[in-house]
Amino acid sequence: MRNKHELPLASNAYNNVAIGSSAQYYPAGIHLICSGYCTNLRPDEDIILLEDHSGQGTYPVYQMPGNGWDEQNRCNDLGFTIDNIWFPKSWIIPANGGNNSLAVLMPDGHTIKQNQPITNCTVNGHLTSRWIDDQIDIYGTNVYGAHGGSGLSGAAFAIKKGEFTAGIIRHVIGVNLDAHVYYNSNCSYHYPAKQSDGYCPNGYGGSNPYFKPGARLALLPTFNLNNLRTQPGRILGRAFIDYGLVVGDDTTWNDWALWSEQDNTGSVVGEFSQLWPDLDGFSLNENHQSDPFYLDMVDMMSALYIVINDGPSSMGGGGTPRVPALPAIGN
Repeated sequence: MRNKHELPLASNAYNNVAIGSSAQYYPAGIHLICSGYCTNLRPDEDIILLEDHSGQGTYPVYQMPGNGWDEQNRCNDLGFTIDNIWFPKSWIIPANGGNNSLAVLMPDGHTIKQNQPITNCTVNGHLTSRWIDDQIDIYGTNVYGAHGGSGLSGAAFAIKKGEFTAGIIRHVIGVNLDAHVYYNSNCSYHYPAKQSDGYCPNGYGGSNPYFKPGARLALLPTFNLNNLRTQPGRILGRAFIDYGLVVGDDTTWNDWALWSEQDNTGSVVGEFSQLWPDLDGFSLNENHQSDPFYLDMVDMMSALYIVINDGPSSMGGGGTPRVPALPAIGN
């Protein structure tokens, strides 16, 4: 049986459904861009708090002023609450420029509440946020959440703590790219996304008709993982073949960003550095172009395709899934 705190949502939820034998692939056209600087690799760190909070209290979340992206306003509030959530109040979430998308399991053991950008500027201070997003059931199939570009959930698509340690990622991974380069300028979106960025078409400049928020990217089954240089590259490569990535938000610049988990006890970024101290880490810029993990990511991202027949009635393209379905949740 499966632990909901580690791998949430139903076995037939979109994020947990592998690519199928009937998948139809179309080149994504992602490429390393070296104009001013070469493409950076970044984590988009979701704040994910899915452990058991039964019997614990909740705290108010106050409405922050502005649109949520003005850092100096994130610690302030407009004097009224917009939600009540469980939260480790001693954990400071500073007023930085991160997306800070939150997914937190409530004490009822079912409801995942989500908002963006969660901020907690002082120990035992007060929580602020701008956008309250879909509540989903940890046992359900709803994958909507607080990522504004696509409307998808970090609880569903972020790389979780412990997955690199276990050596396997058994779900679709969220990814952000530069919409100006890649996302189709017609401003449409693809299942399972429920929206595209409100500033489209100005910020979307791609011509690939299939490249849009919600599109599932994947490596071909024939991609040779043995040619990769690093263990984390092969772990990601296997996930890219079996489950793929879902296009989430816009990086707005020349970055590739994989969604990853952080909480008050640690992060995927920290786990990566502990497991592979000889590598330069999970966040790499142009100064790390000789790092073997960076080179693995360039090889894989450049080889991605889009599963063009992925949809609600043919998740992963349909047919026989590449790997067996996840077991049912047992807690």
